[in-house]
Amino acid sequence: MRRSLFIFLTLFTIFLSGCNSSDRSLADVVRDIRKTIPNFTIPTLHGYEVNAVFDVSLPQSDTSAFIINYTERKGKKLKSEFGPEDSIQALYGPYEGDGLLDIGISEPVSGKSTTEYENTRIVNGLTIQYNRSVPFNAIMISTEYNGLSYLASSRSITNQQDEEQFLELFTKALKE
Repeated sequence: MRRSLFIFLTLFTIFLSGCNSSDRSLADVVRDIRKTIPNFTIPTLHGYEVNAVFDVSLPQSDTSAFIINYTERKGKKLKSEFGPEDSIQALYGPYEGDGLLDIGISEPVSGKSTTEYENTRIVNGLTIQYNRSVPFNAIMISTEYNGLSYLASSRSITNQQDEEQFLELFTKALKE
């Protein structure tokens, strides 16, 4: 009995030493962000996992902004390439996996946007503006919902059907 308890404690200690003490759960990250943006939530995109959450708030700005990176399959945790002196901080992740799409969430900024959008339409009751770059298989979407601004981009839009699916997926995720 003592031997099996010793083996268990040894293996458990080895496991804990391999864990990064700075690893935080997604729920902890959301709870911390809500101290800044009370109605912040991470949109759930069916078929995708959260790969990373970044704080991209600029110190000289009063606006808080966060980017959620999604992947189809998340692997092991990677070392963040950003340090304390950078204006971008990894709050969760990043993990191995192809970053397929990003959603930026911020408080609305007053004034005119510097981005000109080619298309405006209503999808799932949300007015969205978007640009599509066919040569780069990319799309960028902007909308406001529930008192927050959202900017989404994906680099894997290859045809009209993919575009429609992404617009549908994005707008449903915001409303759930």
